[in-house]
Amino acid sequence: MELLNKAAEKRLTLAPLYSPDVIDLHGEYATADEIEKAVVAWNETGDRTLRLQHQEGTAAGEVLSIFVWPSAYEAPMYDYRSLLKATKRFPAGSAFAWIRWSPVAWKLVKQGRIRGLSMGGTANRIRLEAEPAPAVAKRAPQSLLQRVAREGSVRLS
Repeated sequence: MELLNKAAEKRLTLAPLYSPDVIDLHGEYATADEIEKAVVAWNETGDRTLRLQHQEGTAAGEVLSIFVWPSAYEAPMYDYRSLLKATKRFPAGSAFAWIRWSPVAWKLVKQGRIRGLSMGGTANRIRLEAEPAPAVAKRAPQSLLQRVAREGSVRLS
């Protein structure tokens, strides 16, 4: 997980969550306005539970805040060992999350086994005319713990 800041004794991280008009790992993107609407809607809900892979019963901590930064921002990014990884520029409208991890999940963060955040939620997909229909591969559902055991670590995206 790339981090802006990490407070080890407090189990806190501040990390980028989503940037506008940037293609994500699922081949999708959101505009700054869409991100802002989603962040405002989330902040108006009461559930602050951070779940692994969005699965019920996998509480990994508490989302203290999600916010949108209104202007472009450049920040040093650190890896899970607190080593400077790079300086990254975030476009205006990027969302960031401030997380307090559970003691168990914090151990996984420090080991580099939890390395990312996912915005989650629901959306309506709009297929562009030039976009081919994706091939859907069927696979048996598995728990996050099964994936970590098999793969050694899982990127939450």
